[in-house]
Amino acid sequence: MMWRSASMVKAKSIATNFLHLGMIQVSNALLQLLLFPLIIRNTGLEAFGLVVVANSFAALAGLLVNFGTSISGVQAVTSLRGDRHALSVLFTQTMLLRLLLLLPVVGCLPMVYLLAPPYFTYILPAFVLVVAEALNPLYFFNGQENLLPFNMANLAAKLVSALLVLVFVNGAADAPLVNLLLGLPALLAYMVLNIVLFRQYQLHWQWQGVAGMWQMLRKNMPLTGNNLAVQLQQSFFLFVLSAAASPLVLAGYAIIDKIIWGFRLVLIAFSNALFPRAVQIAIVDPAIARQRKKQINTLLTVLFTLVALVLYLFPSQVVWVFSGTAEPRSASLVKAICWVPLLAALNTLNVLEMLVQHRYNQIFRIAILLTLVTITASLLIIKVAGTNYIGWYPFIVEAAALGFYTFFLYRNKKEVRLAA
Repeated sequence: MMWRSASMVKAKSIATNFLHLGMIQVSNALLQLLLFPLIIRNTGLEAFGLVVVANSFAALAGLLVNFGTSISGVQAVTSLRGDRHALSVLFTQTMLLRLLLLLPVVGCLPMVYLLAPPYFTYILPAFVLVVAEALNPLYFFNGQENLLPFNMANLAAKLVSALLVLVFVNGAADAPLVNLLLGLPALLAYMVLNIVLFRQYQLHWQWQGVAGMWQMLRKNMPLTGNNLAVQLQQSFFLFVLSAAASPLVLAGYAIIDKIIWGFRLVLIAFSNALFPRAVQIAIVDPAIARQRKKQINTLLTVLFTLVALVLYLFPSQVVWVFSGTAEPRSASLVKAICWVPLLAALNTLNVLEMLVQHRYNQIFRIAILLTLVTITASLLIIKVAGTNYIGWYPFIVEAAALGFYTFFLYRNKKEVRLAA
C-alpha cells in the first residue's frame, strides 16, 4: 500500500511538472502562432527570413552562455535541496560563469559587422535574448519542482512581447526590432525571478574562487557540445541557406524551421518534466526506469505518427496556421519534414537516459558526429542537390541523431551484459 502511495505521489509530481512546463511551452507556441502571421504580413517574407536567422544566432549564442547549466543545474539543485549554503554556491557560480561567457559572444559582434553588415542590424537587437538566457533561472525552479512562479512570469513576459510587437512592428523597416521586443520582457521577468528565488530560498552570494568555475566548465563541456550540435542541426543550415539562396527560399524554409521548433518545445517540456524524478528512479530501481521508457516510447510513437499524418495530408493548412500565408514552397517542405517530429520524439528518452546516467563523454562524441553530419548534409544539399531538396535536410540530421544515440545506448548495454 505504501508502495502504491509513493508511486502515486511520483506520478502526481511528474504530472504537475509537465503541466507547468507544458504551459510554458504552450505559451511559446501560442506566441509563435499569434505573432508569426502578423510579422510576415507587416514585414514581408524576405524580412521574416532575416528575423529567423538572427533569432537562430541568438539561440546558438545563448547555448554557449548557458554552457549546459540548464541541465547540470537541475541535477545539482535536486540533490542539494535544503542545503542553503550549497545552493548559494551553485547559484553564485552558475550566474558568474554565465555572465563571464557573455564576453566572447560580445567579442563576436564586430566580426558579424565586418563579415555580414546586412545581418548586423538584425543580430545586434537580438543580443538581448542572449543576455536573457544568461539570467534564466529555470534550472533552479525545475530542480526544486516549484515551477509555478516561473510559469506565471514567463507567460506574462510572452503576453507583453506580443503586445509590443503588435504596437511597434508596422513595416519592413521595423523587422530588426522583432527579436529585441521578444527579448526585453523575458530579460525583465528573469531578473525578477532571480530576486524571488534568492529571497524564497534564503540564498547568499558565495563564491568559491576560480577553481569552482573551472570545474563547472570542465564538467559541462560535453553537455555544451551536445546542445550546440542540436541547435546547429537547424541553425547551420539556415546560415548556409541565407548566404546561398534567395530571400524567398530562405523565408520558405524559415517557416518550416519554426514548425519543427514548435514541436521541439513540446518535447523539451516533456523531457524537463520527467528529468528530476528520472534521476531518482534510475538510482532506486533501473528496471522500473527501463519499463517506463518502453511505455512512454509507445505512447510517443502513436501520438507523433498522427502528427506526421496531419503534416503530410494537410501541409497548406499547417503553413497557414504557422505563418498566415499560403506560401506554396513551404507547403511542399512540410510534407518532406512530416516524420521529423516523430524521430525527435523517439530520441527524447534516449537523450534523457544518457543525461541521467551522466554519460557526458558519449554525449560529446555524438555531438561531434552530428556536427559532421550537419555540415556535410548542408553543403551537399546546397551545392549538389539544389534548393529543391532543402526539405530533406531536417529528416537526414534527425535520423542520424536517433541512430547515433540508439547505437551508443545499445553498445553500452551489450558491454554491461558481457561483463556480467
